[in-house]
Amino acid sequence: MMNVIKRFKKKICNRWLAFCWHYTNKAKFIMEWKKNDTVRLTCYSNKSKNNNEKIEADALSKAIVAIVKELKAGADNPTEEEILEPFKIAVAQEFGITKEEYYRRKKDGV
Repeated sequence: MMNVIKRFKKKICNRWLAFCWHYTNKAKFIMEWKKNDTVRLTCYSNKSKNNNEKIEADALSKAIVAIVKELKAGADNPTEEEILEPFKIAVAQEFGITKEEYYRRKKDGV
């Protein structure tokens, strides 16, 4: 099970970076896993006057921790899409995109 979680962490990190890159006009992101399965997400925004502005993404951090806990609890073999969908919505909402707008963009292939 720990190998599954390690693979998931790596995959979610890569997906998160790619997804945020797409939605936030190429800002720089850092994701750090802590030993107690919490995660620290930091965004260095290129939209601000000061290019080194750090934005802590607390909502996303909580979403990822919840997903990892669910995996540890042995969820009924959810698909990757089922696992990542709430996460993608949380990312979009963190950057000002509503849930409805997210689904519209997904439907339109944006």
